[in-house]
Amino acid sequence: MWLRNNWGLWKGKELAKYFNSLRIYHPDDMSGIILTSYYRHLKKQDLKIEEQIKYYQEYWRKTQDYDNQLRTDTAFARQEKIKYENSIREENERLKQEYPIGSHVKAWVDHSTFGLRTEIIGEIVNWRVLVSKSSGRLNSSNGPEIDSEYLEAQIKVIEYKDIKKKKKIERYNHVINNELWVNVNSISKIE
Repeated sequence: MWLRNNWGLWKGKELAKYFNSLRIYHPDDMSGIILTSYYRHLKKQDLKIEEQIKYYQEYWRKTQDYDNQLRTDTAFARQEKIKYENSIREENERLKQEYPIGSHVKAWVDHSTFGLRTEIIGEIVNWRVLVSKSSGRLNSSNGPEIDSEYLEAQIKVIEYKDIKKKKKIERYNHVINNELWVNVNSISKIE
């Protein structure tokens, strides 16, 4: 990030113009080439600049081809949507297997609208999948509309790591019978 911001890669300064002349247009790609080349220089390895340039050009060509196919081929777009939705379902099932009902877990839970969080210890008692009401697009602005699914675990609280936050957690998360819903990304195994 420092390279991109301080060497003018976002602003089209001299170094960015040089990369543009090589058909490298994204500042992330430019900084990737710079860092890879510097690493190889330090290790006394061949920089392979042409290979690095081709890698990024091929990446963007494939991305553009994929985007065009999503836009023009409805059968392909539908297939990609189904593949994506199935991968989300499979990942949710994998997570349910990793954390079966009855598992004791750590979880980070919100206790204010400002994103403040604290840790609890609890037992998973149930699972649910929430479907987002706002649709997104699959992989690009041209992709098919998709609904996002979020897996949540219902956790029976065993311990509030910061007991002073208990009331805030209960209020903010609508805790009933010492149970609350937590996004699966906020839980982890107890070590």
